[in-house]
Amino acid sequence: RGQREERAGATERNRRIDSDAAAVQIMTVWVSKGLQYPVVYLPFAFNRNVGERDLVLFHDQGTRCLHIGGNDSPDFAAVEKLGRAETASDDSRLTYVALTRAQSQVVAWWSPAHGEPNGGLSRLLRG
Repeated sequence: RGQREERAGATERNRRIDSDAAAVQIMTVWVSKGLQYPVVYLPFAFNRNVGERDLVLFHDQGTRCLHIGGNDSPDFAAVEKLGRAETASDDSRLTYVALTRAQSQVVAWWSPAHGEPNGGLSRLLRG
């Protein structure tokens, strides 16, 4: 509080942050690919919100597509099913990546939430 009021100690604080290699690091799973950590916490791996969308990303014979026809188009149900399956697979892969980043311990939470059946951890545990 004193440093904040006096606006002093900024350089000392920066020096400490730069040299504090044992500090807790919070990062996304995307950033953690290829890295390892002693302990990994996954507080939200069990849950995934699947919302209603008019635009759907999917792959058609290896080509990435964006369906913009909306839910009134005749092929929307099939495209939406493809898009949801791809997104669920991506989430399962990311959960696997997160689980395998730990060198010693993984701590993952699970809760019977509304979006729990869609979460990567739930999909991996249930097959």
